[in-house]
Amino acid sequence: MAGEINLKRGAKIYMAYDVELGKQPDFNMLVTFKGNLDASTFLVSIPMTKDGEEIPLNENKKLLMRFGQGAVQSLVAGYADDIVKDGIHSYWKMRRVTEFRQFFKRVDERVKLNMFMEFTMDSWKELADGTTEHAKGYTLDISYSGAAIYENYRFNVGDVCEVFMPGMGVGPGSDPINYLKATVCWVREAPQGSPFKLLTGLQYKFDDEIAKERMKLYVVHARHYLEATEKKQELDI
Repeated sequence: MAGEINLKRGAKIYMAYDVELGKQPDFNMLVTFKGNLDASTFLVSIPMTKDGEEIPLNENKKLLMRFGQGAVQSLVAGYADDIVKDGIHSYWKMRRVTEFRQFFKRVDERVKLNMFMEFTMDSWKELADGTTEHAKGYTLDISYSGAAIYENYRFNVGDVCEVFMPGMGVGPGSDPINYLKATVCWVREAPQGSPFKLLTGLQYKFDDEIAKERMKLYVVHARHYLEATEKKQELDI
């Protein structure tokens, strides 16, 4: 289990109600951190409406809480269990239900590309040819700096894996991407009915600017290639 939230009293936390997969949460509620009660519960001020009214507590609605500075921030999920009185002040008692997730603000555009890929970790079984075994994944979207993939291996946030993206067609950016290191930023359950159990966010770790530019070319080419393939399939039908 993750330890207590490491925030100073009065630190700002942005809150949003959890949303369905594929939708973006709206962090439009601002609260302040009061303090930890134990390793999984803490107090925050009660969020207010634009009219200055307290937002009613709903024990059944899952909340996302974002905090931190700069490009790398932290995200936790939980429920408001109770209202705690402290003199003239009232607070929501929050119960965290997931480990810390760390996420990275993307400065580049995410492209919705669905394709199979593979990944591995140094700690996995070594094969006869000296490589490690691979697991299969399926991309929800990719960008120049990261990807969201469906997969079945339960990573921990902070794990580092190696990613293998397939080659497609011909031309600049068509070559496969092999042995690209990526850090796991977040992990969540995949929606019911998905052939995969988990949806995982990855942040690429480039060795140099050449590798970074190569990924940019790959994303541009992959988008055009897959769009052209879909159009051809429609015409064939």
